[in-house]
Amino acid sequence: MAGVPSVSKCMGCHSNLSIESAPISKLTEYFEEAKPIGWMKVYDLPDHVWFSHKRHITRDIACKKCHGPVDTLEVNKRLVNHKMGFCLNCHQDEEASTDCLTCHM
Repeated sequence: MAGVPSVSKCMGCHSNLSIESAPISKLTEYFEEAKPIGWMKVYDLPDHVWFSHKRHITRDIACKKCHGPVDTLEVNKRLVNHKMGFCLNCHQDEEASTDCLTCHM
């Protein structure tokens, strides 16, 4: 799963933000009880597709380029349907590799 931080990493920022909100209260509860968060996968690709965020992060591609304006959501949800054409069009626009083995095992 991509970008799944530890509870202590979340609390690094969220301990100073919106302490009264229900999601932050729940996060604080996980932190105080030293329990991991049971993350739910929002995006899931087929088994024949290999994906790593590392290359996109290295190229400083903003999350919203592929996932929509997730920075404005209180709870993450799927905003973009990641079909092959979506990724291929972006790779062509950005002059990134479109070799099949870039994404397929």
